[in-house]
Amino acid sequence: MSFIIPLLSFYEWALEKFAPMAQPLSGDLLIQLIIGQCIAAAGMAIVFNQQASTGDNKAFITVHTMNEILGQNFKRLA
Repeated sequence: MSFIIPLLSFYEWALEKFAPMAQPLSGDLLIQLIIGQCIAAAGMAIVFNQQASTGDNKAFITVHTMNEILGQNFKRLA
């Protein structure tokens, strides 16, 4: 799966190079916002449908490790 990021970067470069956009598809900012959120929601739906994750929880793990090692209550940091 590590090939996806370079492939996406290449795809974006190719679109900019061979099919550039001179202006947005719509001049209405609200329509652009709605379309952008629909695209993001569709992507998140695909990720969660595969029962995957979009990131890690290093901060959560770090705080709980600090709690165990130091015996302090760092829950307000998480």
